[in-house]
Amino acid sequence: MDLLTFYTGNGGEAGGLSSTFRFWDNHNNITYEQQGSNYSGNSYSSYNVVSATGTAATSDAGTAGSSKKTPGRYVSVGQGFVTRIIGVPSKTLKFFNNSRTKEFENDSFFGKGAGSAMDRYWLKMVTPDHLAVQMAVVYFEGGSNGFGADDSFSGGGSDELYSMIDGMKIGINGRSPFVASDKVLLGSKHYVAGNYTIAIDQSEGIFASGQNIYLKDNQTGTITNLSEGSYTFSANAGETTGRFEIIYEPQIVLATDGKTKESLVVYRDGTDFVVKSQNQEITGLEVYDGTGRLLLKTAPNSTKAAIDSAILVNGVYVLKIDQHGKITTKKLIK
Repeated sequence: MDLLTFYTGNGGEAGGLSSTFRFWDNHNNITYEQQGSNYSGNSYSSYNVVSATGTAATSDAGTAGSSKKTPGRYVSVGQGFVTRIIGVPSKTLKFFNNSRTKEFENDSFFGKGAGSAMDRYWLKMVTPDHLAVQMAVVYFEGGSNGFGADDSFSGGGSDELYSMIDGMKIGINGRSPFVASDKVLLGSKHYVAGNYTIAIDQSEGIFASGQNIYLKDNQTGTITNLSEGSYTFSANAGETTGRFEIIYEPQIVLATDGKTKESLVVYRDGTDFVVKSQNQEITGLEVYDGTGRLLLKTAPNSTKAAIDSAILVNGVYVLKIDQHGKITTKKLIK
């Protein structure tokens, strides 16, 4: 069945049908019985019909990107899927004869995507338990950098890697046509403390033809060219936002090892927001809310300062950072 004609035939998101389709993957089932309700969100693969991109469910880290069960536009006979009704109280879905198709090779149970290569790539994060979680970024005509039908929420689970749009966790990020100045904010979730690795899983279009993908770590201040190799980092258990972002042109000249450092960074680590200096100590730190009201004033006298996120409600804040008279301001979003 052709998911695109099924989606458009039912009116798309304007008609109350989500652009995201999810497929149950039994990758965690090591027995010969169905697990009943014993499954989690990261056991679902996803496909977005607007950005024409799918992501695989959590898998063993040794599974190559091209051999994962990644859903595409066409669904095999007997394969079930899940989608959502949005924006309307109820809706009757219709199946049309023109959604039937036999013009694809049934080389996986989920199905196979169609169409020429797009400007897109998949990132994976490998956990200390050697599981791989995946996300995708796709650039195309008609895409939008704001949240829309070309985006799919991340699937959830104990470990996650996702991009962020307006504070939302996105597993498939559709974006407007590529420009080298674009930046993609990332977030991650870690089940246990330990070493994690981020790498390119697959790439197509310009990303397979020379366009580099750089990962900026705001905690360490390093920039790594993922097109040349993976990046391993240490993380505490919990959720991290503001630590990582994807850029496509190095902000300063890279060192010979493909990495460089930024002098002052702000990131989230578990329940804390952290301000870290690579060289000069932080002698004063002030936190202001959007109205200019001072919420916190402290004198860390250290190269690292922590702000308990529990004292902040969701919103935008301004940090005033004093380093022996040198004042720097940074924006913080909770």
